[in-house]
Amino acid sequence: MQKLVRGLLVAAMVLAAGTASAKDREKATFGGAVDASALLGLGVSVGTGIGERFNLRAQYHGFTYDLDDIEDDSGATYQGELELKTAGLMIDFHPFKGAFRLTLGLASNGNQINLAGIASPGSTYEVGSCTYESDPTDPLRIDGTVEFASTAPYVGIGWGGHMASEPGFFMTFDLGVLMSGSPDTQIEGRGSARNTNAAQIAQCGPTTYQDVSGTPQFQQAVQDA
Repeated sequence: MQKLVRGLLVAAMVLAAGTASAKDREKATFGGAVDASALLGLGVSVGTGIGERFNLRAQYHGFTYDLDDIEDDSGATYQGELELKTAGLMIDFHPFKGAFRLTLGLASNGNQINLAGIASPGSTYEVGSCTYESDPTDPLRIDGTVEFASTAPYVGIGWGGHMASEPGFFMTFDLGVLMSGSPDTQIEGRGSARNTNAAQIAQCGPTTYQDVSGTPQFQQAVQDA
């Protein structure tokens, strides 16, 4: 699907360049916009008209959503961060020479989710098939990161000022999909904990407090959870 979208994007750009006469290029207008997106964050874009039906736009979006500390009944604390960062090149096709547009694009995708869970000192937790007790002096912590494909095609529809139209101010609206692929999740533990079941030492690790970053049984239990 990504190869198809990239191929269509290249074809559309070639077609747009071919339809722009010397007279059109002399009249090409530049424009800018300030954007706000629930999925991409705040952004800016700049573009120029190519011919009577095409716009070429470059845009950047970025924002960070922070999740304040949330404590559960066990005393564990959870933190979260959604980091949004994309930069892309878009080509708009205005089939009726008006505000309605079809958009193809390609974006550099830096979106990422960061999560953390911090155990309360001395509490016990099930991790996979093992039970661990958090060290009172060096509490157990689980960190997780979710990343997406670094390059993502974009397909969408929208309404916005056509750069080849008369100069002025316009409202814009876009509805589309950034095809960022399957997420890549990484989870790791740090701090200190001990296995509470002596019969599971081989599977779950030592029964004395150990730094879990150097305990392969704990790291495997986290991946199995």
